[in-house]
Amino acid sequence: MTRTRKSRLFRYVINGIVAVVMLFPFYWTIVTSVKSREHIISYPPVFYPRGFTVENYVRAFSVPEVTGRINYLRMMGNSLFLGVVATLGVCVSAALAGFAYSYKEFPGRKLSFYLVLSAMLIPFQALLVPLFGEMNSLGLIDNKASLILVYVTFFQPLGMFIMKNSFDSVPRELYESAWIEGCGDMRVFAHVAMPNVKMGLSTVAVFTSAYVWNEFLMALIFMTSRKNFTLPVGLAFSHQPPFEINWGMITTISVLTFVPTVVLFLFLRRTFISGVTAGALSAE
Repeated sequence: MTRTRKSRLFRYVINGIVAVVMLFPFYWTIVTSVKSREHIISYPPVFYPRGFTVENYVRAFSVPEVTGRINYLRMMGNSLFLGVVATLGVCVSAALAGFAYSYKEFPGRKLSFYLVLSAMLIPFQALLVPLFGEMNSLGLIDNKASLILVYVTFFQPLGMFIMKNSFDSVPRELYESAWIEGCGDMRVFAHVAMPNVKMGLSTVAVFTSAYVWNEFLMALIFMTSRKNFTLPVGLAFSHQPPFEINWGMITTISVLTFVPTVVLFLFLRRTFISGVTAGALSAE
């Protein structure tokens, strides 16, 4: 065996070991979610599902019969609603702002662009107290509108940056020809610009939806009633009294939390990678 083949084989072995180590927690979570209760707590642990059951998934997708139990179905609906609305809000606002910063000349253009980007340097945890006070004064505590406003506000700068650089990658001659033919800015935006930046828009959608679907802290702070809890908050509360600690149910909800994000990435991986590449270009 040549030195090149040995080196290649060594890299494959190392990559394989790293992949197994990284994927094992996902495998263990999925396997545990379909185990029976006695096999979950058995020792030594069972590394494959004996007594395969979907009882936990049936319970997750059903309305609880006992008052006071966690309604995971409602929480999934809350997470889905917030994810869809916030993603649409970020995509629309980021596309409009990115187009304006890419092709419109106005006083303070570069300064305002970098000021908006600088907002990404501020951790949202540092703003939780004033944000809570502001939402409380607006009467939006325990209202999904507060989370939508916060998600769109905090994720818009990154989305704007990706979209701005996506618009920069499109030949300017396309826009100039449309303007010469009498198209207004909105027609140029809708019929010329947007069809050429689908990859960037897909990237913004994947980033935003994944973030909102898995976000925990702001959903915990701004939502005070159980009916408005999102799935990550419900998962956290399933560890605490008065709810019993059901490891099968906990792993089932964990699977339902990360699987949609993984599936979305697998379907959009090509546009996602291309969009990230476009968004990595230097902003001018």
